[in-house]
Amino acid sequence: MVNNKRKVTTTFIMDAKYYAQVQKLSAERAAALFNAILFYNLTGEVPDFGDDLALEMLFDVMRTDFDANNEKYEQKMEETAAARSAAGTKGAEKRWGKSNNDSKNSKDSKNSKDSKNGYDMTCSDMRCNDITCDDTMSSSSDDYEDIDNSARGRCHREDAEAIVPFGKDMIPSTQEEIRKVEDLAERLCMEYKQKPPNKTDVQKVFDYVHVRTELPNGEAVATFDQQKAALLEYAWEQAAAAEKASWRYIDGIYRNWNGNGIDSLQKLEEHEFKRQHGMSQEAFMQKFYGG
Repeated sequence: MVNNKRKVTTTFIMDAKYYAQVQKLSAERAAALFNAILFYNLTGEVPDFGDDLALEMLFDVMRTDFDANNEKYEQKMEETAAARSAAGTKGAEKRWGKSNNDSKNSKDSKNSKDSKNGYDMTCSDMRCNDITCDDTMSSSSDDYEDIDNSARGRCHREDAEAIVPFGKDMIPSTQEEIRKVEDLAERLCMEYKQKPPNKTDVQKVFDYVHVRTELPNGEAVATFDQQKAALLEYAWEQAAAAEKASWRYIDGIYRNWNGNGIDSLQKLEEHEFKRQHGMSQEAFMQKFYGG
């Protein structure tokens, strides 16, 4: 096997221009070619064709197309990610502003404990600027509601690492982690809903991407999980492709994923491969390549 440095993929484009050449192959050689194509795209390695030089030459020509298409795809993904990041940063700065001059004196929030989420809310560092604990976010509808440019509706302190309650359940988190949630909500809403996020949007993103993390001092806080964020972005891509870009449709996607134990893109790819081929990738490799 010859190593190939390009990224492997579970999807690829096969040009129909090779139909005439493939039709001239016997069924056995055509199957060998197809298996070689799958193997190459799954592993990034060029298979050994033995003495069948004609089949190897045909594969090499097709491989050039695979590599070119994959490179274009990766470049497009990088450009899209960069554009999303720039739009999110610009939108967040425009919406929230960079100055803390309008911040009022903060006050201690009430000590409480959310047994449902397993977070300890007794930390004396939890404070909210310019809001009361009743001014929380609701995820009951997708109705659009403007977020004003003041600090209303957001818990924040100058110290990004300070623990603050967030959202409708007042789950403890930090400004740094909350900012990541807000930026993702900004990118998703601007791209798929063509409008800035409201409090419901931010709350929904938070619900889907946060994980419970225990600090060294024993306190538990909500942190932004990159894998969950990537899965949520993919869900929105699928919703947009179906022309149903709404949280109701996203919730339906997640119900289906949860029923199949899918909580990451890797597990989703494994599930889709098994659904299409009737076996796992590992079983596929063992069946056709003996390991």
